[in-house]
Amino acid sequence: MPPRIRLEDLDLSYFDGRTVYDHGTECLIWIKAKASGGYAYCGISQKLYYGHRLAFYLKWGRWPKEAMHTCDRKACVAWWHIEDGTRGQNTADAYARGLRRPRRPESMHNTHLDWTQVREIRRLRAEEGLTYKAIGLRFAIGENTCRYICIGKTWKE
Repeated sequence: MPPRIRLEDLDLSYFDGRTVYDHGTECLIWIKAKASGGYAYCGISQKLYYGHRLAFYLKWGRWPKEAMHTCDRKACVAWWHIEDGTRGQNTADAYARGLRRPRRPESMHNTHLDWTQVREIRRLRAEEGLTYKAIGLRFAIGENTCRYICIGKTWKE
């Protein structure tokens, strides 16, 4: 049986033979096991690590709070393409790069309103001064749902 690999014994040479260098993008593409989302999966001492997080750790000696790819390739484990950030920064970056799209309320599975009704809800509140509760009863929605629609927290145009 081969000896177990220990995290504290590793350096960046761990990726040699497990990656292919892409000259066009300067990515190190992981060619071994991948997680269902396409990220590199590294098994070390019976523990699984995402490859891009492991690369960051091996280069900088600390784990990133949120590892952000600058190249947008999930299988890339190039430490020079990984930046540390927060979950909020990573999410904002994904939206800015077009990797994620905001969900539109009308496309959600549990909605029973459409834009015509939403505009009517807002009109009833603004022009007729009806309470959120009264509007909610009329449209069979909760009072908070009605309030969020009226203040623009949901159903943003």
